[in-house]
Amino acid sequence: MDTYSAINRLNWRFNNCKIIFVNDEDILAFQTLISSIQAYNQDHQKNNIPLYNLYTYTFNQLVRRYKTDITNPIPHRELHRIIDRPFNNTIADLLDTLNNHEQEKILAYCGMKTIEHPSAISILKKKEALELFKVLFKIDTNRKKILGQTWTLSEVKQNIVRQIKKHLNE
Repeated sequence: MDTYSAINRLNWRFNNCKIIFVNDEDILAFQTLISSIQAYNQDHQKNNIPLYNLYTYTFNQLVRRYKTDITNPIPHRELHRIIDRPFNNTIADLLDTLNNHEQEKILAYCGMKTIEHPSAISILKKKEALELFKVLFKIDTNRKKILGQTWTLSEVKQNIVRQIKKHLNE
């Protein structure tokens, strides 16, 4: 018996019989439905292993961050907040991170650490960094990095989508 026939059989029995005495056809229909559901669940998990891995990895990171366990609702809520977030917002955050990273590399090359407060740096060191910064700013690629324009939203999105598609097609 196939799944469609099993559903029709049980539907007919429940709708047309006031008193149901279970017979072999009913048992077969019920067993067919159970087998179909189990097969669907196994296929679903097998076909979505990358998602299962990514979900579990991210959940693990949240459990570590919040120093909690699997029963605490906080990492679950946080993970579902991430999943429910619009994809373009997540890409925009990645874009900001990538561009900020490029800016930090330029500042580090100039001798300026982003964790140092400007008042904690000597005047001589500030002048040296500023002179080097001016030289680097004249170079077009460095200017883009300094202004946070190394990457565009479309470049980042295309790259991420390409990587996801590549992985799913392997």
